[in-house]
Amino acid sequence: MRIQTSSTDNQPAVATLSGQVQDQAALMGVLNSLYQLRYKILSVNCEPCNGANENSTTKNQTL
Repeated sequence: MRIQTSSTDNQPAVATLSGQVQDQAALMGVLNSLYQLRYKILSVNCEPCNGANENSTTKNQTL
């Protein structure tokens, strides 16, 4: 997982968490952890893997 932050003068900081998860259960574990930390999840995006493992899925969460 990779965390990247960005901010502008007029907006609050936004952190982007990106990386691969094995399956939907792993994704739910990540989302539940963020929920317990009271982070707002603005979006979840699925992007195709680059052929490394066709059964894994890349999920990007913008917080």
